[in-house]
Amino acid sequence: MSFEKNTLDYIIYAVTEAGMTPLAMTGELTRADALLWQGLVAIQPVDFPTPQGSLSLGIFDGPNQDFLLVRSQNQDNKVYAQVVLVPRSLMQMSGGNIVWLFDAVDDLITSYLQNPKPLYIQTTPTWTADRRVTLFQKLGSKYGGMHNLFMLLDAALDARRLVIRHFPPNVRERLELIQGLMLLLPSSVRSVLTFVTNLDQPDITPVTIVFSDTDAQTERLVVEYDQFSMNGIPQSRYVQCLERLWQEDEKDFVAELRAMELMSVHVMQNNSLQDGLSHLVERYELDAAVMSGEAVDVQYLKTIMREDLPHDATRLRYAQALMRHSLSERDTEAVQLLAHLMSIDDEMHLFIHETLTAMLQDEPDAVYFFVRTYLGQAEEVDESWLPVLHAAAVISLQIVIQDGDAETVMAWFRLIAREPASYELNGVLCDGIVSAKKQAYQDGELARRLLVFTAKRVPDLLEMLLDDEQFFDALDDPLGTALRTYAPQAVHATIEMGRELALIVFARALEDAPHDLSAAEVFSTAHIEYLWALYVAEPENGLPPTYQPATILHRLTCDGVDWLSNAAIEALLEWIITAEDSTLFLQMCQRLSEQDRLFAFLTAAFHTSTLSPSKIITLTGLLNTNEIITVQQVLDVYLWIAQARSWQRDSTLELVEQSARLLQQNIALAVSFDMLEQMIYLIAEARVEIAIRPVMRRMLAYIENLENEVQQVECLLNIQKAVNWSNNARNQFIGWWRDYLQTLPLSRLQQFDKALDGKKSLERLRSVVQTMIAVRKILGKRTLEEFADAISITYTMLQAFFDSFDNRLDFDQETVRSELANHQNELTPDERSVLAKNLKELATLIIQMADNRSKSSLMRREEDIERMLFTGEQEPQSAIDTMKWLSGYLNGLQGD
Repeated sequence: MSFEKNTLDYIIYAVTEAGMTPLAMTGELTRADALLWQGLVAIQPVDFPTPQGSLSLGIFDGPNQDFLLVRSQNQDNKVYAQVVLVPRSLMQMSGGNIVWLFDAVDDLITSYLQNPKPLYIQTTPTWTADRRVTLFQKLGSKYGGMHNLFMLLDAALDARRLVIRHFPPNVRERLELIQGLMLLLPSSVRSVLTFVTNLDQPDITPVTIVFSDTDAQTERLVVEYDQFSMNGIPQSRYVQCLERLWQEDEKDFVAELRAMELMSVHVMQNNSLQDGLSHLVERYELDAAVMSGEAVDVQYLKTIMREDLPHDATRLRYAQALMRHSLSERDTEAVQLLAHLMSIDDEMHLFIHETLTAMLQDEPDAVYFFVRTYLGQAEEVDESWLPVLHAAAVISLQIVIQDGDAETVMAWFRLIAREPASYELNGVLCDGIVSAKKQAYQDGELARRLLVFTAKRVPDLLEMLLDDEQFFDALDDPLGTALRTYAPQAVHATIEMGRELALIVFARALEDAPHDLSAAEVFSTAHIEYLWALYVAEPENGLPPTYQPATILHRLTCDGVDWLSNAAIEALLEWIITAEDSTLFLQMCQRLSEQDRLFAFLTAAFHTSTLSPSKIITLTGLLNTNEIITVQQVLDVYLWIAQARSWQRDSTLELVEQSARLLQQNIALAVSFDMLEQMIYLIAEARVEIAIRPVMRRMLAYIENLENEVQQVECLLNIQKAVNWSNNARNQFIGWWRDYLQTLPLSRLQQFDKALDGKKSLERLRSVVQTMIAVRKILGKRTLEEFADAISITYTMLQAFFDSFDNRLDFDQETVRSELANHQNELTPDERSVLAKNLKELATLIIQMADNRSKSSLMRREEDIERMLFTGEQEPQSAIDTMKWLSGYLNGLQGD
C-alpha cells in the first residue's frame, strides 16, 4: 500500500467453489496477505451474463483497522474478485463518497492481470451542500420519503445489522442508497456502514448492510424492497434526532447535519458508535436549547461546561443558562463551574459581574448565594465582589426583616455570621440586628431568638438589646418571665435553652439578688453546679465580661455570701475548692471569715467533696499564709475532717501527721485528749515514728493535770497500748513517768502503787513506782549527806561487831555483861528494852538479807555477780544487791 503516493495496492483472485485463488498482487503484498484477505470478505457477482451487469461491490473491515474495497464480476464464465486495500485515513477523507472510490477501479478486473500495478487515486471530491440536497431529494422521492431512509439507517445501526432483499439489480442504485445513508451520519463515522451489494448468505459476513436476492434465513433485520414503506419509531437516539430535524426542507436539513458534523469532531472522540452518536445528539440538542433559551438537562449542561467548554459564540449562552439555573436552584456546583469560566475568560467575568449587579434589587438573595459561593471556592478573596456581596446581604436582610417570619430572619443572620471574616460582613450584621430589634417589639419569638443569636455571635450588642425596655418586654416565655420575675420554672426552662441564655439570667439575677429573694433563689445548688461546669469548660466564651462565668463566680464569692442560702454557699465552696486557681477560694473564705462563718462551711465542703488529705493541707496552708485562718483553726479543720472520716487510715493519716507536726511546732495549740487518743491510735496503726512523740507529749501533759490516779492509770493504759511497737516511744514514756513521779509525794506514789496493782500491761510503770517508794524509804527525809552519815554510822557499828566478834573463837558472856553493866546508868529501862529489841531484829534482818542476796550458780560465780551488780549489768534482787549496786553507781562504775 502506497497511499503516500496516491496509490492503492490490490490482489486479484479467481473465485471457484473451492475458494479464492490469488492471481496477481501489487506493491509489497504477499500470499499471506492474500490468504488473510480472502477470509475477511464475502461477495459474489450478480447472476448476469455480461461483466458489467454481473458487477458486485462491497467495503469490508480490513486488517489493522483499514478497509478492503471489493469488486466481483463474471467474465468468460469465470468469477473474478479484486480486493483493494483502502487506508482508514482515505476512507474518512472520502466523507462517504464511495462512488468516487469505486470509479477509481471501474475497468474490467481481468484488465489488471496483464500489467498489475497500484491504482492511482485522484484528489477526493468535496461533498457540497448542494450535492447533498440533490441526493436527499432524489432518494426521498425514489424511496417514499426521508422517513424510510431514516428507518433504514436505524436498522443499519442496530446491533443485528441489516439485509435488503430483492433490491433492483442495478449496482449503481444500490451504491447510491448506501452513500445516502452514509451522508446521514457524521463523516468521522460513515465508514462504519460497511456493505456488500450482492450476497446470497447474509450471515457469513459481518458487514453492516447486505443486499441479497435470496430469502435465505438470517438473524439480520430484513427489509423487502417491495415493502419499502417503513412505519414505526426509530430506536436509535441519533435517528430519532434526524426525524425531528427533518421539516420537509432538504436545505435546512443539510444545514443542521452540517452543524452536527462540525460538533461531532470532538464530541464523538473516544466513544463507541452508539455512545458517540448519543453524545452528539445530546450536545446538539443542548446547544439548540441553550441558544433558544429553552429548559435544558442541567447535569449534561454541567458536564459540557466541565469537560467540553464551548469556544464559539455559544459559550456566553451556556454561561447564561448555567447562571439562570444556579440562581434559581442555588446550585453550588454550577457556581463553581462558572467561577472557573470567569477565571479563564475576563469578558465572561465582567459579564457575570454586571449581570448580578443589575439583579440586586429584584433577586438579592440569589445574588448573595452566587457571590458567596464564588468567593468560597477562590483561594484568595476577590475584593471587587465584596460590594456586590454587601449590597445583596443588606437588601436581603431588609426584605426578610420586613416581610419574613422569625425563622427566616434568623436563618439570614446565621448565614451572614458564619461567613469568613475576610468578607467584611460584620457591619452588615450589626446593622441588621439593630433593624430587627424594632421588628421584634411585636414578635416575642423573634426577640428571644435575636437575643440568643446576639449573645452568641455579636455579644457587643447584647447590652443594647437588654437595655431597650420595649425589646425586653417583648421577650416571650420562658425567657421573658425568667428575666422579669425569676420564676423557678421559667429560669429552669431558660437555662435548658443554652448556656448564653443561662449566663444572661445569672448575670441579671446577680444584680437583683441583694434586694430580691427570687433573684437570689436563682442560684440553687443545681444552678451553681451548672455555672461551675460552664466555667470549667470554657472560662471565656465571647460574651461581654458581665456575662462571663468567671465574672459571675467572682461576684458570687465576693458578695454572694451576704445573700446566698447556706446550701448554695456550701455547693459553691465545694466546687471552688476543686479548682487549680485558688483565687476564688481565698476570696470566698476571706468573706466567710469576716462573718465568722468559715469553719462550718469549710469543714463541710472538705468533707463532702472527698478531697485528698494533701489537697486539704494545701488549701488550709493557703488560708493560713494569707492570714485568713490561724494555725489553731488549721489544726481544728484537720482533726474535724479526720473525725468526720472516722479516722480511716487512707483518708486521714496524712492529716493526722500534719496535725502532729503542728503540735511539735506550736506549743500553744490546744487539742482535746479524745482527739489525741484517736491520733495516737492511728499513728500507732500506721507506725509513724516521727508523729507519735508530739502527740504523746500532749497526752502526758494532760495526764499530769489529772488528780485522780484511777483516771490517770486508764489514760496510761491507752498510751501504753499505743506505744508498745516503738522502743523510742516506750523509752520516752518511761522517762516521762520517772520524771513525773519524782514530783509526787510518797503518799501519791503509794496510791499509784495501789492503782497499778493488777494492771499487767503497766508492770513496768509499777516497778518504777515501787522502786521510787523504796528509795524514798531508805532516804526518808534525810538529805543525801545525812543519808551518807547514817550509812557511815551503820557501817561503823556493823564493822565493829564484825571486828569484835566474828574473828574470836571464844565468847565470854560474863565479860560482856560486866562491860555493859558499867554503862547501865546511861539508859533508862525502856531505852534498854528498845536497844535489846533492835539488836535482836537487826541480827534477824542481817540474816534475811544474807539469805536474799544473789548467789553463785553453775553459770555464774559469786565474783561475777558482784561485779555485774557494781557495773549495773545485773539488776539487784535484794537489799544486799542494792547496796552493791548503789556503791557501783555512786563510784561511777555504771554508764549513763
